[in-house]
Amino acid sequence: MDALTQLKKEKKELEARLKLVSNAIIALEPVPIKYMQWGNKAIDCTRKKAHYIQTSEILTCVVGEDIEENKDLRKRYITALSVALNYLCKDGDLKKFKVRKLKGDFYGLPEWFNEDGSLKNEYLGERLTVTNVVKRLETVKAA
Repeated sequence: MDALTQLKKEKKELEARLKLVSNAIIALEPVPIKYMQWGNKAIDCTRKKAHYIQTSEILTCVVGEDIEENKDLRKRYITALSVALNYLCKDGDLKKFKVRKLKGDFYGLPEWFNEDGSLKNEYLGERLTVTNVVKRLETVKAA
């Protein structure tokens, strides 16, 4: 076995070990997520930005740019924030919509939408045009 092949093998083994150790740390680490008021902070960020917003933008607004450095914590926060956003949409505090050719969901305040569910022109912003906003996802009424 040549030196390059040996190093690649060692790298693969170390990466597997690192993943196991990272998962063990995650399992044992206390998580501050429950103390965050994700819903209130998401609405505050949306109002502050004054245009449609995606989950990752809300996360950066709430916890800052530093979250990008800690991928494990970022995943946890994204999950917690996504749950809060779904509840906000169910309760009618936010509206969710899709945009053709752009990945993910977008969120906006209910007053930013016309009666037919389309986003008002003043909230379209740079990335959106009237033609590529395909639809607003229907909010699920709380049972």
